[in-house]
Amino acid sequence: MRRLSLPWKEPVTGDLLMGIDLGTSSTKVVMIDPEGRVVACTAVEYAVETPHPDWAEQHPQTWVQAAVQAMRDVLAAARVPGSAIAGIGLAGQMHGMVCLDARGQVLRPAIIWADQRSRAQVARLHRDPGAAQLGLWTGNPVAAGFMLPSWLWLCEEEPETARAVAQLLLPKDYLRYVLLGSIGTEPS
Repeated sequence: MRRLSLPWKEPVTGDLLMGIDLGTSSTKVVMIDPEGRVVACTAVEYAVETPHPDWAEQHPQTWVQAAVQAMRDVLAAARVPGSAIAGIGLAGQMHGMVCLDARGQVLRPAIIWADQRSRAQVARLHRDPGAAQLGLWTGNPVAAGFMLPSWLWLCEEEPETARAVAQLLLPKDYLRYVLLGSIGTEPS
């Protein structure tokens, strides 16, 4: 995976913070000053793809393009260079599944939280190991569109793709990977 260059090259000299929210219908970017005042904000919209009934997918490259455009737009609106940004925070839609191969390349469109194709896998999980046991292990109920049932669907319906998967990432963690070149997440 080739790391994406941030839309600026200067060393950091400022104290502004940038927040990036990778949402279902748009990526929003906000810039705030040290006192928490909004300096600039913007959003770049995109669509949810539904190639079949009950499916909800997005191409991860769409998120990257939207984030880079939104970062550029916020910098332009604030009339500051990239070096004014001291830190970036990421938030985003939960449960989406980005499949990467061993080279860090995306294997297929991401299956996002709104997807319902994995209902049969959820029903099986509720039987074995059972909804109560899953709740104890994860602290959450399991529903269609969550990563585990989406992964089980992929293993059953697209086994060639599943065999090629080296990493599964949440949408915001994919954006982090592209921006920073390293894989990581946070506890949620």
